[in-house]
Amino acid sequence: MKKIQLLLAAIIVVFASCEQNGPKEPMGSLNGHECVDLGLSVKWATMNVGAESPEQSGHFFAWGETKVKSTYSSETYYYKHNNRPNLSLSNDAAHVHWGGCWRMPTEEDWKELQAYCTWEFTQQNGIYGYKVASMTNQNSIFLPITRTPWSYSGKNHYPGDYWSSDFRDGSYIYLYFDEPNQIGRESTSFGWQGKAVRPVCK
Repeated sequence: MKKIQLLLAAIIVVFASCEQNGPKEPMGSLNGHECVDLGLSVKWATMNVGAESPEQSGHFFAWGETKVKSTYSSETYYYKHNNRPNLSLSNDAAHVHWGGCWRMPTEEDWKELQAYCTWEFTQQNGIYGYKVASMTNQNSIFLPITRTPWSYSGKNHYPGDYWSSDFRDGSYIYLYFDEPNQIGRESTSFGWQGKAVRPVCK
């Protein structure tokens, strides 16, 4: 009887340990795409739209467009902006390609990711990028660089560009990083430029 009690106690300890540590990888799947709960207001996808692994850049999109193009320029930009502060779902690349509740992150979603996660510049399967880990649990996502690394003035740059769905003061807002140990930050861009999309979902 005592051995059975000890065995049950050991099992309880193992389950408690698993519950406390939690998984560091995908927490689930939404509409066929893996997502991670970082303890934030939205869940984050494990990879970009068009990618087949977390390390791939995936497809590039002009802001408000949902099709991949061979050339991204002002001449090939067909989205007609109606002065809304953000995109409708019919012009949201994440929602159009993944469906369900998936959408492009807002500027506030990106700010929340910066404020409540740690950002570690690293390599994953040989690809540079940031491991973005929750401060409230042990879950994380990987944001790969989306353009070819380059050197300038003795510094190495590892650029990553990710759209938000927001438009402000005539400019399209996106998140970018280009140097190690410098977490992503928001900036504005021409809408015709091709950038990666990392979906979020409630």
